Amino acid sequence: MTGGDMWWNIGLEVAAYEIPKNSGKSSQFAASCWIGGFDKQGQLKVAAQTYRQDGNDYWPGALDVVTAKITSDDCANWDRFWKIEKSTINKFIELSKTGGNVDGSEFDAIRQWPASGNAAHTKGANGGPLTLSSSSSYAPFVDLNGNGKYDYANGEYPDIRGDQYIWWVTNDAGNVKQQTQTSAMGIEVQTSAFAYSTQDFLNNATFCNYRVINRGSLTIDSTYIAVWDDCDLGYYKDDFIGCDTTRGLGIMYNGSSSDGQDGGYPVNSYGANPPQIGLDFFQGPIRPVKRPGMSDTFLRLKMTNFTYYNNEQSGNLANPSNGVQIYNYMTGSVKFGDRFRNDFKGPGVTSTGFGDGPITNFVFTGDPGDRTTWSECSCDNQRNDRRFIFSSGPFQLLPGATNDITFGCVWASGVGGCPNTDFKTIKSIDDGAQALFEAGFKTTEGPEAPRLVVRELDRRLVFYMINDYGSNNYAENYGRLDGAYKDSSKYHQVVSKAKAENVADTLYKFEGYRVFQLANANVTSAEIFDPTTGEVDNSKAYEVFQCDLSNKITKIVNYSKVTSVSDTSWVPHIKVVGKDSGIAHSFQITQDQFSKVADKALINYHNYYFVAIAYGYNNFAPFNSQGPNYNKTQDQPYIGSAHGAGGINIPIAVGMPNPANGAMGTTLNADFGSGIIVTRVQGLGNGGNVVELSDASSDTILHDTTITRAVYNQGQGPINVTVVDPVKVPALDWVFQLNGPLSGSNLSVDATWSLTAKKNGAVVETIYSERSINSINEQIIEKYGLSVNIKQANAPGVEQDNGNGYITSNVVFADKSKPWLAGVSDQEDSSFANWIRSGNKQSYSPTYGTGNPCDFNDNKLDTFQVYENMFSNFTPLNKTWAPYPLAAPFYGKHYGSGTSCGFQIAFTSANQNSATMAQLPDVNLVFTDDKSKWTRVCVVEEQEDSMLAENHGNKFYLRRHAGWNGDVDAAGRAVYSDNSEDRSMSWFPGYAIDQVTGQRLNIVFGEDSYLGQDNGADMIWNPSGNIFSPYDNSAIFGGKHIIYILGTKYDGDADFVAKVKASAPSNTQLRLAYALARWVGFPTVNPASPLKSLKEGLIPTETTLRFRVNRPYAPYRTNTDTADMINLAAGRTAWPYYTFSTSQLAPSTLADNPDKSGLLDRIKSVPNPYYGYSGYETSRYDTKVKIINLPARTTVRIYSLDGTLVRTLSKSDPNTSYIDWDVRNSAGLPIAGGMYLMHVQAEGMGEVILKWFGAMRPIDATTY
Repeated sequence: MTGGDMWWNIGLEVAAYEIPKNSGKSSQFAASCWIGGFDKQGQLKVAAQTYRQDGNDYWPGALDVVTAKITSDDCANWDRFWKIEKSTINKFIELSKTGGNVDGSEFDAIRQWPASGNAAHTKGANGGPLTLSSSSSYAPFVDLNGNGKYDYANGEYPDIRGDQYIWWVTNDAGNVKQQTQTSAMGIEVQTSAFAYSTQDFLNNATFCNYRVINRGSLTIDSTYIAVWDDCDLGYYKDDFIGCDTTRGLGIMYNGSSSDGQDGGYPVNSYGANPPQIGLDFFQGPIRPVKRPGMSDTFLRLKMTNFTYYNNEQSGNLANPSNGVQIYNYMTGSVKFGDRFRNDFKGPGVTSTGFGDGPITNFVFTGDPGDRTTWSECSCDNQRNDRRFIFSSGPFQLLPGATNDITFGCVWASGVGGCPNTDFKTIKSIDDGAQALFEAGFKTTEGPEAPRLVVRELDRRLVFYMINDYGSNNYAENYGRLDGAYKDSSKYHQVVSKAKAENVADTLYKFEGYRVFQLANANVTSAEIFDPTTGEVDNSKAYEVFQCDLSNKITKIVNYSKVTSVSDTSWVPHIKVVGKDSGIAHSFQITQDQFSKVADKALINYHNYYFVAIAYGYNNFAPFNSQGPNYNKTQDQPYIGSAHGAGGINIPIAVGMPNPANGAMGTTLNADFGSGIIVTRVQGLGNGGNVVELSDASSDTILHDTTITRAVYNQGQGPINVTVVDPVKVPALDWVFQLNGPLSGSNLSVDATWSLTAKKNGAVVETIYSERSINSINEQIIEKYGLSVNIKQANAPGVEQDNGNGYITSNVVFADKSKPWLAGVSDQEDSSFANWIRSGNKQSYSPTYGTGNPCDFNDNKLDTFQVYENMFSNFTPLNKTWAPYPLAAPFYGKHYGSGTSCGFQIAFTSANQNSATMAQLPDVNLVFTDDKSKWTRVCVVEEQEDSMLAENHGNKFYLRRHAGWNGDVDAAGRAVYSDNSEDRSMSWFPGYAIDQVTGQRLNIVFGEDSYLGQDNGADMIWNPSGNIFSPYDNSAIFGGKHIIYILGTKYDGDADFVAKVKASAPSNTQLRLAYALARWVGFPTVNPASPLKSLKEGLIPTETTLRFRVNRPYAPYRTNTDTADMINLAAGRTAWPYYTFSTSQLAPSTLADNPDKSGLLDRIKSVPNPYYGYSGYETSRYDTKVKIINLPARTTVRIYSLDGTLVRTLSKSDPNTSYIDWDVRNSAGLPIAGGMYLMHVQAEGMGEVILKWFGAMRPIDATTY
């Protein structure tokens, strides 16, 4: 306060240092700065303050620098505090840099800052300017031009510490000093109080700096400066004090295990497990030191005395009543001048510090946890209302001298009282505060928390996170060393240990987000984590959402010293276990984690509280607590948000589910997560998304073989654009483009995207990606309620240890009662069914003469065997399809034994490499009995021994059989063509479409002509259901009707056939032919669901097999002959370019809703009846009722039954669907209990009358 004291409410005479906030409990009552010494005539001069019951020693205001005096008018004008937030300064800095407007009232604190040179803009307590000397310094500021004059108009701003900073000034010359009854020294004290908003001990700490300036002309000798503290810890009559001389720490703790038990537990007591509070004397005054023959220097003093007294009126340890007695306490003496003594005689013996023993400057220096040391607890002292003084001196205070006295107030929760406590925790906390002081009060900031936006829906809450401009994590640039902000110190938080070790990795970097549901409105972000374990305190919060970068960093563990064991013991705290699945910025919540019932579903019109934080990571050297170099390793790899954007307090988001969609009558045409219908204009790729062409596009492709503008099913396009806020979705058309450098034939991971909104063809706005497509990053387009999540995908074969490019596969039978399709399921090791060579086993060496002639080795293209488990949704098809490069190779008929291995289905090593794996297409293979959709194919021989094959055909070559053109005779048998051009040709009962290129693909199938009894010799794709022969267990495999899906645009296999025919006399062209293969399957038929007749189309029910793998984004022109809408020259390749519309997803308004009467029926008042309490109330003083399900503009008039108008309420906010009523009349007084009528005028709906009954609770007398 401006009377030299602080921490108490002088008007109510109650403590005001409330901790925790809103608890009603206080750990401090009052404190002040004491200064005293002697002038050259030996006159004692003291400036001190206690409770002002004897008058004042301090008055507001800065003294005249010449006269060291001040007028009463100036005192009155200086009677105020100047408070400023770090977030305000941060915003001011950002706007000043960018030329923004800084003239708004939100920057009044900066504009009116009482700094030198700013007299014209300052504003004192009377509203007028202050009297400031041009030759004196006042409140600190950042002097950008170095002229010593504050000029906010040129971007200068207050130079503060902490997140909230308060500055004021007092003096001892404003009037006659009545507290000490000594004459004025001409002392001016500029006080700075500041605090931090953090997730650790700093959140419960405060700091203070007294800048003591001797404006007078006197030299004061034997000067001491002290901090006097009456720190009532909850209940004021049961406290003990102690100190740590090494740390300069004064401590108050509870004299019993439960605070307040001596006083019947008053409301302000802490009860069981009370806290401790300590004051650390960081920095004392300067003592000049003369050195003969050398330049003079100075010594910075620390705490030199720690004394105390009781709240008593008589005795040596009683309240001081004049300057002499105050000076005695400051200098290590009791009230009447005798010295304090160490009178500790052992445990259980009362000690006052004023008995027999050696003189001491410090009392009660022991730890209550060690009864062999001198503490009040070990001495079993009588609990009392204590005050303590820590001081520094003596020194000579010269005229004009300035001394900074800095101390901090630290707090330890739940450490208990005597006899079950010690000082280890408070000392550990104080060490952190001391380290902060030594670092110049500079904190290491984690990434600032995102703004959590909530959309209230019916029994659901949708959230999305925004990093606003001004945040140190804007566009998630926290810790980035590349991009637009790579050189900005704002985004760089250095790990001091890493810097000291001169390692390259010195910065914390953004890693992820965490979202918590809070138990109630009173829980703050600082209470989420248990102060002892550092982990989530589930009595206060539950983690409901987490996401992090996909970088193989999952569990992050911090370490802290175990203060209760030893200074070298450490305990791990698991801070987060990440999903490692990429950054998402939106999610929805449907359950209440604090619900006490089995059904945890959210309840409409009930408030829920959430907070989001970001976190960073640096692990430059994994922590090792053993050995002498433990301090060179990282014990704090995790760092979380301490603030919101720009340094504000982390915001709490309140969500109240309701069915009104913002304003009642609004109809949503989309939902959270709804996808869009994408049209691909040009380009390739799927970005790892599961794509599916529309039926219309598929029909076009079947007819035309390809399509220039492919349309995808809703939410199944190659770009991931989704709805996050269905209320905000606009009726617009959009263009999405990818652009950037190439890496080979694909877009580089450095590529970026743009999204352009159009209305009636005109550009509305273009939005650009915040990051490249290197990683998963959901970017929220807040204005339009959309999100974009684009990542360049790695093709199969690139990242084997990360899914190897596989996304999914499935089979769908149109008639589920006819699961007719099966296959040869891959086996392992030396089984003849080991036809998929995923894995890395290399234990077989084929021999061509004796022994085992077969090669069972894996080819190492799929070492984690991802592709051995395709079509796991249908067991008969599981392990029956694979990428062609993984299929077992055939080396020709082996010499010597002539044994047929029977399972090889790939021609030698043709195309069996990672390059071909990377070319795997997204395919829909459709089996159908509609012959108009069948595919013209060639048929190849699958019999290994040409001597057994029809007409001695060689394996993998064309079948030596007349072609089948689809004709059947009257009996339903195939009629073969006698045209030589048709030889080896047939029809496959279905088709394949590449879902990314929009092309129909070629298909080849084989059969073993030796297995005629299993339909292997008829040129028809009609496998049997036999796997092995019942006679000799030889491989039959359904007649080996193997299917090869080629990667080429459909031409009836013309190119494949030409290559095979040109292969003689070498196999070069044959290899080139099979190099076109991409997928291969080994199908059979389920005997329980046989094929139909050839005449009926074979296929019992339409069946679709879907193959989905990563396809990197790449340039690709859909029409190489002409220019398209992007105006590229004909023939040029084109970057990915897509269009879509959100017109059908935009919400419908109340005006479009036909059921106005039904909407009126949904308007209610809740709770009704009201029995003195509602779930919307947050304290015993609060009363609240809601009128719900309202449109944007509504007026509610509340009447008593006799027609008297009690209250009128209104709303015009389209984003809320209710009105709160505080159950008071228009005069603000509580209403009487009874029945009331509510007349609701709902604009756009009509009018309705509601009846409401309220039974009011008695007035809470404790309020007054």
